Amino acid sequence: MFESFTEKQQGRASRLSKTLIGSLFLHGLALAVILLFDHLRVQAVAQPPVMITFVDFASLPPPPPPPPPPKKRSKPKTEKKVDPKIQPKIREFVAPKEIPQEKAREPEEPEDGPDDGVEGGVEGGVVGGVVGGVIGGMMDAPPPPAPPPPPPPPVKPTYQAPDIVKKRRVGGSEPNYPRIARAAGLEATIIVKIFITPDGKVGEMKFLKTDKHFEKSVRAALASWQFSPHTINGRPVGTYTVYKFVFKLE
Repeated sequence: MFESFTEKQQGRASRLSKTLIGSLFLHGLALAVILLFDHLRVQAVAQPPVMITFVDFASLPPPPPPPPPPKKRSKPKTEKKVDPKIQPKIREFVAPKEIPQEKAREPEEPEDGPDDGVEGGVEGGVVGGVVGGVIGGMMDAPPPPAPPPPPPPPVKPTYQAPDIVKKRRVGGSEPNYPRIARAAGLEATIIVKIFITPDGKVGEMKFLKTDKHFEKSVRAALASWQFSPHTINGRPVGTYTVYKFVFKLE
C-alpha cells in the first residue's frame, strides 16, 4: 500500500520538475527577445530648433562703389647702350657760297644734207626693203603654205547589243565550269559589262552580278576574246556591251 503511494509521489515530482524547467526556459526566451528588441530600437533624433531672421533692407547702408579698374602698366623704356669706344662719325655739311645756275640747253639744229641710205640699196627704195629690190616696191613673194586641217573630233564609245557584238567576235574561248563549283552543285548567273577597245580587245570589265566561285573563270575567258573593230566614218572606235553567262548543271 505504501509502495503505490510513494510511486505516485515520485511521478508527480518528476512532472513538476519538467514543468518548472519549461516555464523557466520560456520566461528566459521571452526576456531575451525583449532585450533584443530594446537593443535594436533606434532612438529618435531631436530636430534642431529653426531660427528665422528678418532683415530690413531699407535700413541697410548702401554697398560700397566698385573699385576702379587697374591701370595698364607701361613698359619701361630701355635706353640703348652706346659703346663709348665706338663713336659714330658725323659729317659736317657746309653751305655753298654761290648757288650754281643751270644753263639752258640750245635747241639742236638738224643737219642739212642728203641721207646716206643703206648699203646695197637703190634710190627711192623703202627702209627695210630687200637689198637689190625694185624701185618703189618689192618683188612678188610666193604665198605662205596653207595651214594643216584640224584633227577630227574624238568619237565617244557607243553601246551595242550583245547579238551584234557576237557577230564581230573572231576568237576566244568560253568560260569553263569550275570544278569546285561543279562538285558542290553550285549554279550561278554572271552579268558583266565589258569595253571593247578600238583594236578589238576586251579592256575594262565591270561585274553587275557576280559569284566569287565563277568570277575567275569569266575573267580568264573574256581576256582571250578578240573582236573585229567597230568603225564610224572609216575610223575604229570603242564600244560597250553587256554579256550574261549562265552556269547550270545538266
